[in-house]
Amino acid sequence: MKSIKQYKRLTIIFFSIFIMQASASIHAATSIKTLTLNIGAIAPMFSEKTLHRVHGICLKLSKSNYDVVFIQEAWTAKYRKMLKDCGLKYSLDLNEKVGLFKKLENNKLSTFTLKILGHFLDTFLPDTFGYDTGLMILSRSPFLSGHILRFPENGREENAIADGEFPVNKGAIGGIIEYKDFGKIFVATTHLVSEYEGYSYIEQREKQIISVYNWLQNKNASFPTIIGGDFNMAPPNPDGAPRYLNTHLLWNKVRDTLLADYLAADIDYQNLSTYTGTFSNKSATIGNNKDQGVLDHIFSFNGLIPISGGIDFVGTVYCGIKNNTIINCPYSDHYGMKSTFILKDITPYLSKNEKKFTTQDSNSF
Repeated sequence: MKSIKQYKRLTIIFFSIFIMQASASIHAATSIKTLTLNIGAIAPMFSEKTLHRVHGICLKLSKSNYDVVFIQEAWTAKYRKMLKDCGLKYSLDLNEKVGLFKKLENNKLSTFTLKILGHFLDTFLPDTFGYDTGLMILSRSPFLSGHILRFPENGREENAIADGEFPVNKGAIGGIIEYKDFGKIFVATTHLVSEYEGYSYIEQREKQIISVYNWLQNKNASFPTIIGGDFNMAPPNPDGAPRYLNTHLLWNKVRDTLLADYLAADIDYQNLSTYTGTFSNKSATIGNNKDQGVLDHIFSFNGLIPISGGIDFVGTVYCGIKNNTIINCPYSDHYGMKSTFILKDITPYLSKNEKKFTTQDSNSF
């Protein structure tokens, strides 16, 4: 009698283990893990500290299990090449000519100093030097298409040297990937204009988010969609107090309107931060007067459901030696935002409007 009970107990245990393993296997096959990270690679490509930071980011990515990684501020060709060798096999890189060069060609420069600087740089720098959108997408699945959006307005010319917004071409890039059991899904990343002390780009940032929204509606063709990036807007503080530089103002305006159908992982956005305002190694929680909250977001729509999320790339990485002392610094001035998605129902989305992507527009690769 005792042996029969033991046999039944063992049977239940083995059956439970089998169910758990099968469930884990199904979950792994039908979920997609994503990360968005502004790498803050603003310094010239000969900056030793930046090179070490990008190397550290690549090393961490190579050991991660992310399926899609959205990158912002990968400004130069050298950094972009490093990122393409971070362990994710495929990349979407639509970076073209330096933003200042494009504005020069299109007669959009009115300041004499910028015109001279533009001609000087255009003469001595290759078009592939960088400082276009700064956007990349890394993926374990191949890209079937690629599309780019450049914002018509980005910063102000009079602030070109002070904030660096005007000389670049912030916007959005995206494309379809073929992902496991999901079939075709659209992935995209964006980087909106930042906010600064002494002057505000809130109205311009609103125009940009409207541009991204319209672009997504046109390009994703009703496929399941994920967009991650640096939106430069965050929910208010838990007590309702304004964020540093008022990054909450646009969030309050668009989260329940344009982004009403955009789903995000259920995490404590009010008490977390992806940007503390400095490169110092600060906590990912509120606690300093320059915290701007979660500026980096990952949204989904058209059937993809976020099941988890959180902060990643917190901590330090080796970034050089000074006075015979090893220096460690944060991976970036931003922390990474991660999110895992499942597909609620594959069928309705796989056959919708696929013909829309049989031809690519002039901004495609």
